[in-house]
Amino acid sequence: MAYADFARLTCPQCGTRDEEWQPEAGGDRHAYEVSTTRCSGCQAIERKREELPEGLSPAGLKLGLVPAEEYARFIEQREQQQAARHR
Repeated sequence: MAYADFARLTCPQCGTRDEEWQPEAGGDRHAYEVSTTRCSGCQAIERKREELPEGLSPAGLKLGLVPAEEYARFIEQREQQQAARHR
């Protein structure tokens, strides 16, 4: 029960609770500093999202990262399966 209350009061976006920022609740208005980082993986996903065809519905569409070697094997297997169907 205590964890459920804690989770409910925690912001899903930043991971902090309001009381951490409020001096009257024992918090500090300067409890955190904003840190800026850039994730190359997230950047690659966003670039791919921008390349999606116009009119493609985003409903249910998930973009994710797969190791390049694994992806190459997947493409090769798919091409072999398609070639076998056309024989």
